[in-house]
Amino acid sequence: MIASGFHESDRGYIKGVGQAVLAKDGDASVDDMYVRFGSGNYGIQIGRFEATELFSKGTDAAHSLIGSTNFYQAGNARGRTSDTGQIMFDVTAGSVKFELGTIWGESDSDSAVAGEDAISGFRPAVVWDATDDLRITLGYEDMEDAGTETSGYGLYVRYATDAFALKMNYANGEQIANGATSWENTSYNINLESGNIGIGYTNSEDEGGDSASLIYGRYLIPNFMGVENASASINVGVSEAESAANDQTLFKFRINYTF
Repeated sequence: MIASGFHESDRGYIKGVGQAVLAKDGDASVDDMYVRFGSGNYGIQIGRFEATELFSKGTDAAHSLIGSTNFYQAGNARGRTSDTGQIMFDVTAGSVKFELGTIWGESDSDSAVAGEDAISGFRPAVVWDATDDLRITLGYEDMEDAGTETSGYGLYVRYATDAFALKMNYANGEQIANGATSWENTSYNINLESGNIGIGYTNSEDEGGDSASLIYGRYLIPNFMGVENASASINVGVSEAESAANDQTLFKFRINYTF
């Protein structure tokens, strides 16, 4: 359920968004909740939201890696973290958009070092629309959570036409706790969507030697049960890892209805 408002004047604009989520167990939560204001080619956004995506696995994918690999997606400081708030500034010049996001708040980590129970971080990103079909996104993030620092960068290249959308992703990051490296991870992903069909592949490798991979796919059913505003998606995947004795099969069925 989404509530939003927008007002524009000669000096600029202001926009407010609130998005409530009702879970099947009866609990209620919030996804996006922010105020945005600006003028012309710049804006400032304050609240709870997701910043620019740096690692896109595709639409509604059944995506889960197994084993002991720490799968890094350049999204630790992207947002929507519990008990945190965000401030983001962005400016657009022609085909290039620059975004600087920050995040802060209380940590819910059980491994908090004494006296260090806060989350703080920053996340600059650049989005370049090289052509009408080609978009390149590059970003870096650094976030400290309860004394543990996670940093890294992501590169996301999307080539989309009316017939298909090809997305290629690369991310590299590391985590440092108590002055020592906990893990360093490199992840790759490629996925293709055309019409109602989507397929993808992900590979993730730790410097410690473990690796994991996933092959997945999605089929979209428009006008589900003959209802114009309803759709359904069938998602499957097969995941394997060197540190896992058995492969894992994923299945997800989702129904969407737009009011």
